[in-house]
Amino acid sequence: FHYRGRNAYAPLLFLNDSLYDFVSLQLYESWSRCAQAIEQLNESPVTYLIKLVRRLHAGWLIDYRGEFIRLSLNPAQKLVLGFSAGSADASIQKSIYISPSEVALAYNSLPYFLQFRGAMYWNVNLETCYLRNGSQVSCDFAAGFNSFLHVQLSTENDT
Repeated sequence: FHYRGRNAYAPLLFLNDSLYDFVSLQLYESWSRCAQAIEQLNESPVTYLIKLVRRLHAGWLIDYRGEFIRLSLNPAQKLVLGFSAGSADASIQKSIYISPSEVALAYNSLPYFLQFRGAMYWNVNLETCYLRNGSQVSCDFAAGFNSFLHVQLSTENDT
């Protein structure tokens, strides 16, 4: 199948993009194109993210029953990128880990109108206990993403 799921929601987005508050792109899915580009083709995570956001904004053609539809996303309004701690066994490279600092660098390298709406991660219960890519280093996605998205303000009572 040529699109491999890339156009499953395309008709709904095309006909009425207000149906969705945001569009999540889960870069952490098993053996994703993101993981392939970074781990097999040696593309830097920052470069990959910048190019991805630019491509989504520029749009793509979808062949919908012989009718070609141009679809694009306004990253600042709709796009939320999803990340994870990677594979428990880093040698398998099933799921990609991109650090919050790399995500921040990509975000801050984009012009304001292309900066994606947000970042998410799988899953919040693993935030402090899951070790990234099977290492001894834990993830801190919430604080890392907040450092550039500024979703939650710090208070003096925060620990």
